[in-house]
Formats: sequence, structure tokens, C-alpha cells
Amino acid sequence: MNEKELNAFIHFSDQRYYIENQLDIGEWITVYKKRKREQNGYIDDIYFYSCLVSEERKQKDYSTSDWISSNCLRSGSVTEYTVPLRVIDQIKHRLFSKLFHQFRISNYLWTSKQIKKRDTKIFKIKDFLFQKLQFLNEYKVKKIKEYQKFSEEGVEPLVYVRTFSARPTYIELSEEFCHYFDLYEDHDNNVFYSFDESGNPIDVIKIIDNSEVQIKRKYINEYLYVKKMWLCVQFDHRRWMDQSLLKKPVIENFKAKDGSFIYSLNSGDGAFMDEKNFVRLLGRKFIKCKKVHSLWYERNKKYELFSFIDENGEERTFTCGGYESGKCYDESEEIPDYLTPISFHKEVLKKYYDKPSQYSVEDNYLGCLDLWGLQIDIQDNRVVVFLGDLSKLPYLEQKYWRSYNITEKARISRVNWERSFECRFTETDRPDLFFKKIYKKFNQNWYEKYNWYFFKLLSDNDKHCFDSLRIPLNEEQSEFDTQVLNLVKVFIESINIKKIKETFPASYERDSKTIDILEQWF
Repeated sequence: MNEKELNAFIHFSDQRYYIENQLDIGEWITVYKKRKREQNGYIDDIYFYSCLVSEERKQKDYSTSDWISSNCLRSGSVTEYTVPLRVIDQIKHRLFSKLFHQFRISNYLWTSKQIKKRDTKIFKIKDFLFQKLQFLNEYKVKKIKEYQKFSEEGVEPLVYVRTFSARPTYIELSEEFCHYFDLYEDHDNNVFYSFDESGNPIDVIKIIDNSEVQIKRKYINEYLYVKKMWLCVQFDHRRWMDQSLLKKPVIENFKAKDGSFIYSLNSGDGAFMDEKNFVRLLGRKFIKCKKVHSLWYERNKKYELFSFIDENGEERTFTCGGYESGKCYDESEEIPDYLTPISFHKEVLKKYYDKPSQYSVEDNYLGCLDLWGLQIDIQDNRVVVFLGDLSKLPYLEQKYWRSYNITEKARISRVNWERSFECRFTETDRPDLFFKKIYKKFNQNWYEKYNWYFFKLLSDNDKHCFDSLRIPLNEEQSEFDTQVLNLVKVFIESINIKKIKETFPASYERDSKTIDILEQWF
């Protein structure tokens, strides 16, 4: 290193620049880190710890030694204090007033002279009792124990570093933060997910090697916004180096005018720790939230346009939304009915069949986890959906369906008509859907009678073969082959041959095929 690089290295210029200019920009922000790293042949101890502070706590006149420890924020505490027995005030104003009032009205035949003489005695007694009660009020106290959620007022932890004497250290995140965004914790990958309207996972928190925590800036910014608090990022970095590099002591202090950034840089002797000499960068930075125009659960609803042929045989395009909110349209424009049927290519369902863990295609219904559902009418070569029902889809899903939109005069199937308009329980006329229903019913009835399943229950890895079983959506050979393989798994490979042999112990040949064993058994 030349002299300029060496001076920057000794004075921790890289970390100071990162904290001051880059810490609060970018997609992710590091809220916790405790790592050793090697740079230019020397070792750095890098430590970040973050918490939330209120506006009042932030205004405190900080110095670099005012460290908010993660240990004191790990759990709440019970505070004990004493207070005077203020209940005596209530005795004076309520009990005495009521007694005196009752005493007066019970003697309404007294003369005015007698009343005056009586009132004088009453007030003397009252003053005497009030003096005694006042004495008790000042000197009689009671002890109160009060639980506080966090040890420091105006400070809330974001990351909990759990340490135990006989167990490994691990990291926890603020439950309030995770519950606010309804995050799912993936323990295998140490990632916390949120989900969009289509059920697709979005990384929000990453825990790296149990020594670093990163949170997506968009989410921490919104959390600060709703909490009306600041993010306080504290840092304590040490760079160990040879004495030969430290030609003179390093002493530097800095504090921004608004108090949002403060640090001290000092050199020290680590000989007592059997370490090299070091330079220590200690301080904190306050990060304020930016304005949030809409919260994560207040997604602005947008609607896509869909095409159809109206009753006059003319092609029209109209939005699927606005029906539920009473949206006002141009009076000169003829508004299509909510139940206007819209046609789509049948291949629109392939995306949903191919992801049975996320979507379910059932008789007359398409669902995505517990996020949204859509009533559909599956026909021979198309899918028909009511125009107004399409507004139930997330906007990205609406755009996807728009790409499969067919501009034609759509027809409602007989089954859908009887279910939707005649309120009748009508059996499906789709062979694939009817087969799935009968398959489940047959297998359950068989189990109830013989106490074993004729078709073995599919494993978690094979359930998709049944869920995605369908009449081919197109004429492609790959689509046909996939459905044949699904039928093999659901039918042939699932027949419970082991139980069949137990119930009919005939002499089967070693290479007997399933069909041969079934033939003998029947």
C-alpha cells in the first residue's frame, strides 16, 4: 500500500464511508452483523447492532459511549416503586359529604339556632378528621410492581441475540415486525417470506451464517413509518494491525449537526489481550423513514380490459372492475352486465395445473391457497368466466388471463347454468373431474368395508400426479405423454398388490404382472 492507501486503511475510511453514505441506500439494509474478516493481511472485527428509538429518545444528547446494549433489550423488566395512598382523598370527598348530608336532612324540625350550633360542631369534627387523614395521605404509601416490555423507555429491539451458557447462540427477529407483515419463516434456508397477491414468495429477511441479518429496505421503512420511530444502527469495529503501522495515536471524533451520525475513532494497545494493536471505530447512525404512500395491505386495486362479442354481434372491450364499488361510468357508454361471459383458451389453466402446491383446479373453481378464488366454467376447448368475477383476481393474474382472451360469443355450459342460475346441485359433465371424484369415493368406500385402500395413498412427492390429471389442454405430444404417466402412477402403480396377496394367498409367479394378479384375484 502507498502512503495514501495506508492512511485510509488505518483511519477506517472504507467503513466510515459505507456507514455515512451507503448504509441507508440500496435494496437491503444490514441490521445486525458480527463477523471477523481478513483484509490486506490484517483482521477486522465488524459489529453492527440495530434497534428502534422514539423521537424523544433520539433527541437525547448522545455521546459515543451511550451504547444501547442488545442484552438490556433482550427482555422486559419489573420495576418496583412506592406511591401515596390517594384513596384517602376519595374518603374525604365522598363518605363525609354523604354522611353530613344524611345527618342534615334527618333533622328538618330543628330551629335555625339549633342548626347553626350543630353545624359549628360538625365543621370542627370535620376539620379534625381531615387533618388526621391528610397526615396519613402524606406518609402512608404502598409498593407497586410494574412490568415493562423493554428495559429502556423509547427503545425497541429489532434483532434478539439469544446467548446461553450451555447451548449455541442463535438469532431471533422482532415478533411484532414479523406479525405485521405476516412473514413465514423458512427454517431450512433462514429466510423470512412475505407473499404477493398470487401467492409468490418475497424475501424480506435473510439470516446469513447466524452472524448477519439483512432486511429489505422497503419493509423496514414502512415499519418505521407506522411505528413513528427511527432506526438506530450502532457499530463497533476494530482493526488489528502491527505497531509499525501506527506511527502516532489515532484520535478522531465527529458529530453531525442534526445528531443523526456520530462516531469516535481511537487507537489502542491490545497487548493485554495477547492481540496486536488496534484502531476502534465506535458510534451510531439514525435512519429516518421515508414517506409511505400505501401500506403493504392497502394494495391499490387495478382492473384489466377484456374483449367479448355483445348481443348485437359487435366486438367490445371493457374493464372487469368497478361493479362492487358502484363505480360511475360515462352515461353515454353502455355498461355490460356483471355476468357477461368471457371466453379464454383452455391452455390458460396449464399454469395452475403445473403448480398444485400453490393452485387448485377443481370442479367449477380455481383457487390460490387462501388468497383468492375464481368461479370457472371448463368446456371442451375453452374456459368461460363471468366478466365481474375476473375482478377477484390480482392485477398480474388479470393480465395473464388477458393474454388468453378469445374474442367470441361465449356460451355458458348447462352445468354452470343450472348451478349459477337455477341453484341446483348438478353433477359435472367433465370426465376428468368426474373421474377424480369417483376415484376418491371408491377408495374411501373400499377402506371402510375392508380396512385397507385398494389404491395406495400417494406420497407427498406423487400427489401432483393426481392433482394435475386432466384431459389434455392441447394437441402437443408432451401434454399427452404427461397425462399417460399420471394415469400409470394413479392407477397401475397405486394398486395395493401387497394387501391383495395377503387376502388371497394364491401361488403367484415371481414375475407376475399386476394385471395377472388382479385377474386371479377377481
